[in-house]
Amino acid sequence: MSQWFFECICISDDQLEITETVTPVNKAVHYPRPVVEAVARKSVDRVVIYTGALGSRDYVDDDINDDNFSDTYSSFEYGVNDSGCPIWEWPQGFIPLDSWVNDPVKVELIADTERLIDMSDKDYHELARLTDFRLDKSTIVRYLEANLWQPRFPNGQTAAERIMATIDWRCNFPLPAVNLALLSTELATGKNFVHGKSKDGRPVVYLLLGKENTWDPDGNTMALVYTLERAIRSMSPAVQETICIVDCDGLGMMNSPSTAFLSKIIDILGRHYPRRNGQIFICNVSSVFYFVWNAISVTLSDVAKKKIQILTNDMVEMRKAIGAYIDVSVLSTDFGGDAKIKFDPNSYLAADTRLR
Repeated sequence: MSQWFFECICISDDQLEITETVTPVNKAVHYPRPVVEAVARKSVDRVVIYTGALGSRDYVDDDINDDNFSDTYSSFEYGVNDSGCPIWEWPQGFIPLDSWVNDPVKVELIADTERLIDMSDKDYHELARLTDFRLDKSTIVRYLEANLWQPRFPNGQTAAERIMATIDWRCNFPLPAVNLALLSTELATGKNFVHGKSKDGRPVVYLLLGKENTWDPDGNTMALVYTLERAIRSMSPAVQETICIVDCDGLGMMNSPSTAFLSKIIDILGRHYPRRNGQIFICNVSSVFYFVWNAISVTLSDVAKKKIQILTNDMVEMRKAIGAYIDVSVLSTDFGGDAKIKFDPNSYLAADTRLR
């Protein structure tokens, strides 16, 4: 028989709050009706009753009888997942910063985000699993850090709402991307791919703008998102970011991406991939690049701009700048490295067994 758990709660000014996890179950006889009912189900491994309210952190008094709670609970809906409520944890191998676990304000923001997600009518843990999205404490921190630990984003969303919107977007996009025919067409020229790791283990993404072959905004979006997802899947738990090399060689007015497409990609990256981009090296720039850059740079945050280095076609310059992050033995010769990378779309896509 499975061991099951439930959360003690307290009432303060008509607000509910989690105070502690209690086991064994026989302590439930001292607690309000919803807790007793939830535990009595015995069909789950973990029962958690959540609310977004923050209260006094006092323990529930054993002398409180159920009648005192009836009015408060009459409109309070609580749900239990068939599989039990997941425990929010840091990924194994991931080391959180001291400030994330010791700063009371940040600790509370993380906990409140967890509660809001678990209070939703949707099972976002299951939807995250189905869309290949890591939903844990490190994900919450990425979203909070992207907004400088403010309770709400400029559009009024909380971090929890932004995360749930990302999972909804992934369901509709849809992810994971498995359309082999589309990706075979879009990536036939090797216009973007993942190859190698940086000195600190971040996957390296190559975006070769001059190798555009379809000019299909939807197809290009799918191919780019697939490439980023593939990079993320290759990350160890301790790694959160990519390093990106953008090649403008061969980019001209006739084959440059539209500003509408670039704006769409920037919006997707900002909303659904916060803190995923580390250093970005834009190489072999020309006057055409600056035409595009002037249109999109105004949409970038100061934090994002600081991660971008714009480089000419000087191999020595590229080797020095990029080589500070990526060992030259794995860096492509096209960017001052020593690795002769020959992209084969067939073997590249064949390595992903989920494509069909």
